[in-house]
Amino acid sequence: MSSENRRQWNPGDKRFARVALKKAQILQAAQRVFLSSGYERASMDGIAQEAGVGKMTVYRQYADKRTLFIACLNDQCQEMLMPDRYECAETAEEARSMLIDYGHIVVDLITRRDIVMLFRMMVGEINHFSGLGDIFYEGGPGQAITVIERILANLYCPEEARLRAGAFFWASLGDAYERVLLGVVSAEDVSETFDKQIRLAAGIVVQ
Repeated sequence: MSSENRRQWNPGDKRFARVALKKAQILQAAQRVFLSSGYERASMDGIAQEAGVGKMTVYRQYADKRTLFIACLNDQCQEMLMPDRYECAETAEEARSMLIDYGHIVVDLITRRDIVMLFRMMVGEINHFSGLGDIFYEGGPGQAITVIERILANLYCPEEARLRAGAFFWASLGDAYERVLLGVVSAEDVSETFDKQIRLAAGIVVQ
């Protein structure tokens, strides 16, 4: 069956559901393999074995290891960052409230153990994987900053909204994130600090 015909399946079609389930199964297995072995040592054979499927099943979904790794990065961030959840705030008070809410979503995601491990692994692979940093940034921080920028769009000109969005994102993470990333503390240990950072950042960015 051609890829064109597959795209025409009804979402209720059992074949569609099986393909989606298999794809999720492969992504989850790939993430485990990449985290345990690193990008260079991971293999499509190993990922297929971890997923409990044939290697050709993996290749039917993903052309190569690079494509699969990029899919893993995007899958980790896309749903959790909720890019379509927030619209433009109409007032400064509404913007601050929305930023605090979204700040917690971002911090909860970016300090999750699997995401922290993925980031650590990615840093070690940047020299071997051209464009990896761009991929990770656009899928994670870049996407979150775009959401924040949209929240602020009615209150500031585009350039200032972008600058304030970036400032809010990084101020929300602050020193607490650096300590989590380095394994000095757990995210739970500094949850109150993150809350204070997020609220302070929202108050500074929207005045």
